[in-house]
Amino acid sequence: MFWSGIGEKNEKNLEWRDSIKQGCNPQNDSNLWPPQTRYQVLEYQKWVEPVAEKLLDVLLKGLNVNEIDEYLEPLLMGTMNINMNYYPP
Repeated sequence: MFWSGIGEKNEKNLEWRDSIKQGCNPQNDSNLWPPQTRYQVLEYQKWVEPVAEKLLDVLLKGLNVNEIDEYLEPLLMGTMNINMNYYPP
């Protein structure tokens, strides 16, 4: 998904931003990704997923949740997306 935006209208300085959002579900989506970026997205996901799992673990421990049901973990992890932003000079 591609979009452009200027930011909040009531801000003194407007910030233009062009963005691309891409879902990262390799089992369902990787054949739809551009071949030029497919490898990079899969590598990114390989490195980011353990970080997200560790972050979830730390947050749950902060809430005094010591373990979660294995069926709830995918719901808590949510869907991985990559957002790429370009801010023109």
